[in-house]
Amino acid sequence: MPIRLHTPENHRFLRKTDYVVESLRASILAGYIEPGTSLTEKQIKEVLPVSSSPIREALNQLEAEGLLVRSPHVGTKVAELFAEDVRELYAIQTLLECAAVQMCGARLTKSDLDEAERLNDEMKATLSALSYDVHAIRLLNYRFHMIVCGMNVHAWLARLIAAIRVRLPKKKTIWLIPPEARAGIRYHRKIVEALRRGDPHAASDMMRRHLEEAQRTYFSQERTKGARDANELHHK
Repeated sequence: MPIRLHTPENHRFLRKTDYVVESLRASILAGYIEPGTSLTEKQIKEVLPVSSSPIREALNQLEAEGLLVRSPHVGTKVAELFAEDVRELYAIQTLLECAAVQMCGARLTKSDLDEAERLNDEMKATLSALSYDVHAIRLLNYRFHMIVCGMNVHAWLARLIAAIRVRLPKKKTIWLIPPEARAGIRYHRKIVEALRRGDPHAASDMMRRHLEEAQRTYFSQERTKGARDANELHHK
């Protein structure tokens, strides 16, 4: 069965394996590939212009990160997220991304910040459409965060952040609620402004507020859903 994959720009990657890893990560993050979905080498090869070897290496790497699970009889599947994992993942995300902005902020180049600002402007323009593409917003948001968290400064730290970010829930996020999404874009702008004036501490603080607000949105929706489900069960 054909699958939809994000196809990154080839020139950004030194190795084909990294190209495949980024494609699969971004595709899972955007919601193109749902948790529990089966993945085969053949499916990936039909979309990405790579040979079998980098695909196998990429699948091994993503399995080691916990993003994919494999079993002899079922094959390779996208790992599913359980409710008890969510709070821990959000806490780790906040620690890593706030620390990354503070560590890497002074070493981000003008080109990095210009690209982060361009991505945020593109998010704002996408959001202004009457019917906007949530998958596109998620991908732009992912790329924004990876840049300001120093993907071009500390590669290993960026990999850890990417591994956490891809595991976070895709539903009930701020990007599905236009007012909350616009607030997220404003936080992004303030993060870039702080980095431009050479204040990574302020940028880190703004990142913390941004992520905590996103987490409150998720858990608020979870509580609302729980109350609604309990009410429906009571009236059955």
